Amino acid sequence: MLSDSICNPAGYFYCLQLKYDYGILAVGICRQYPGGKDSDAGNEMSKQFTACFIGSETAKKLLRILLILLYFILLNVAANYFYLSDCLIFGPEQIAGRMNVGYLNDGSLYYTNPAAMFFRYMLYLFFSAVLTWIAAAAFENPGERLRRILNMPGRKMRRLLFACIACTILICSGVGIFSFISSRNAKLWQEVSSFSTLEQYEKYFGKPQYHLPEVNEENFEQLGQNRRMCDLDFARGKEVYVFRSTWPFRRFFVWRENGRIIKITWRGGR
Repeated sequence: MLSDSICNPAGYFYCLQLKYDYGILAVGICRQYPGGKDSDAGNEMSKQFTACFIGSETAKKLLRILLILLYFILLNVAANYFYLSDCLIFGPEQIAGRMNVGYLNDGSLYYTNPAAMFFRYMLYLFFSAVLTWIAAAAFENPGERLRRILNMPGRKMRRLLFACIACTILICSGVGIFSFISSRNAKLWQEVSSFSTLEQYEKYFGKPQYHLPEVNEENFEQLGQNRRMCDLDFARGKEVYVFRSTWPFRRFFVWRENGRIIKITWRGGR
């Protein structure tokens, strides 16, 4: 709080007050009288008292609301990147459920049960909130010297501010992971889409994880196939080779009949 007073010949003086609080500069100019508030002159002239303080409580509430909105926006962005990254790494079947997603021929996916996807996304949102709030609580009590230098606000405002910073760090990490996995996923599908022989799969993935000379009702369930891509009627009596990739984790099923590849299916997971 800085103040300065200027007296004039009329017997009263002006008091200039400057207050810096929550990043808002408040300026007040008030007219005071020697008689004080209990004197007749003071009581009479106090009716003409004028104050022009800017901001104070309203500014604090507005700043708090803006920080809360910013925190929830950053929180949603962070949760979204980690949700998409995990879907690419482990496969959407592992995240949203095998029967809640499907694949297109280019490897892209679609959701058949948005409610299941939304529930999983809310879990990512919750864990992101817990993580950022713990990080904010760990740094909410800076040293006295640091608080004076930064002119940091109260405890609640500090925690919100550090939570936003933690969300920003989380977003940067999520963007990096998502970019890395997206490039690997795109390269994987580009390579696999060009294969036409079993030898090409073996050269790229190595030896198959396992091989079933003939698929029947018992071993079909072990394959964990998405029935929208491959059902029992198609698989019965076919030969299948299963290859596995890492980062992203995918299983590719090479279906053969009479020594010829007739279909390729896939799913997430190791």
